[in-house]
Amino acid sequence: MGIWVIPLAVLVICLLPFGLEWLPLRAMGWGLNWILGVADEVSNWDGAIQKVPAPPPWALFALCMGLLVMALMASRARFVGMVPICAALFTWATVQRPDILISGSGSLVGVLSEKGRVLSKAKGSGFVASVWLENDGDPRFQDTAAIEWSHNDKMRFGDGHIHAAAGKRGLRAFQGCQTSYIVVFSEKFTGTATCGIFDQTRLRETGNVAIWLLPAGQLDMKTARQMAGRRLWNDKTLRKQRFDY
Repeated sequence: MGIWVIPLAVLVICLLPFGLEWLPLRAMGWGLNWILGVADEVSNWDGAIQKVPAPPPWALFALCMGLLVMALMASRARFVGMVPICAALFTWATVQRPDILISGSGSLVGVLSEKGRVLSKAKGSGFVASVWLENDGDPRFQDTAAIEWSHNDKMRFGDGHIHAAAGKRGLRAFQGCQTSYIVVFSEKFTGTATCGIFDQTRLRETGNVAIWLLPAGQLDMKTARQMAGRRLWNDKTLRKQRFDY
């Protein structure tokens, strides 16, 4: 780029008044094709792309602040910026992704296994699936991540199982569950069950759900509603109180 393409670009400007710019432009094309060829070759090497899990929100902020301190301060005190940088990188490297992810519509479930995130279906909810895999640092596509689930009716997590009963067919096929089970419906469930149920009614209140499996076997659950809080745009009760409709 610096030795061949840029000098020829200058030569193009110089020859433009004489109508001879096509000569250096053709030579520029040779250089650009060579650059693109190198980029294409390297991108196809094994390990050319390495994804990493998404960092906690505060870790990215701490990393930026530490880099700013290192860049803006002229004295040796700038090395104080290494403290938040190291803390952010350590937290990023040891981040724990949720063991179970449930979409707000109930149509997609993801369980973290030793081989990566296993998704409940190979098609549909593609945007949600791509975001989950990207945040896991997983380079696979949705159809590949769903292969293991397609061979099992239920996926295991810890001492329990999770069953994705998407659609009306899944609702009709449901025949009960054990206490340690989690069942996810994309429709409204009106029956009774002793297991954990996430149906259309519950997910409308919680939004997306993330669950971590604790060492004692307990489940730590966080919902999109907990993270976002109650706002006029996501809470019908607040809108009714504010605008009286």
